[in-house]
Amino acid sequence: MEGGFAALLQDDNEGRSWARTPADYYDYFRQLTWVFSQVSYRPRSRSSGDRAPVSGTGCRKFESCRGRSRFQHRPKGRASACRLGVMPQSVFLASLGLDALPEFLNQPPSILQLLYIPTAANVDESADHAHTARAALAEMGFQIDDLDLATASAERVKQAVVACDVVYVGGGNTYYLLDWVNRSGLREALSNREDLVYVGSSAGAIIAGQDIAYIGDADDPSAAPDLESTAGLAFTEALVMPHANEPSMIAKWDEVIANHPHPEKFVRLNDDQALTVVDGKMQVVSS
Repeated sequence: MEGGFAALLQDDNEGRSWARTPADYYDYFRQLTWVFSQVSYRPRSRSSGDRAPVSGTGCRKFESCRGRSRFQHRPKGRASACRLGVMPQSVFLASLGLDALPEFLNQPPSILQLLYIPTAANVDESADHAHTARAALAEMGFQIDDLDLATASAERVKQAVVACDVVYVGGGNTYYLLDWVNRSGLREALSNREDLVYVGSSAGAIIAGQDIAYIGDADDPSAAPDLESTAGLAFTEALVMPHANEPSMIAKWDEVIANHPHPEKFVRLNDDQALTVVDGKMQVVSS
């Protein structure tokens, strides 16, 4: 292919460049096609630590753009290519019950590392639910790493998020939880892990939305006097209303919806229900 594309042009006596004949163009591109035909694509071999792909209609493993085999929830038939993003593509938001979680994951919990964050319960007088939730997750078989955002260093938070497949954020005071999500560095750490599964329960489900201001006095804002913003993690456009079947919350949520400019965004969840979000598609399931 002597001369390349520049050889398709020639100078006349006056220094102008003119294209050669169509036959010259044909010959050049024929040679160019032959060159590309000699370039072979060799997919990168999987490292010994990578897990094999999981079949089925739910979650699959794939080799991420960071070169690691990571957990990914995708409907059957969708390509598993990486994309730039600032949110997990799979979200499980519960009011209380977690029974539907293993089916949602579509993998044995025993092969998954779960980061357990009970921070919201630190200022909750009825914190027994935190112990109950952890016991339920342990019984499912998860490999659990406990992390309290209020006492962990920023580096510990970052490393824990990098190492996990699933992050669970439990219930308690929503304002206190969001404050520590911001102060601990968890928000930034999660923004770099769009391939993990986020599981939130009660307060952990509320902060997954765009903003938590709608809960008003459903939680005590004085638990987080230094909270500068009520902006949530924005993992979904839905605004979750947990414990919607409890008599004390029915009237409260009715009032919130009646006074909100976008009532269509709210999703009421009974204690035996969860909201699943996969690539933006939402569904309420029994849990």
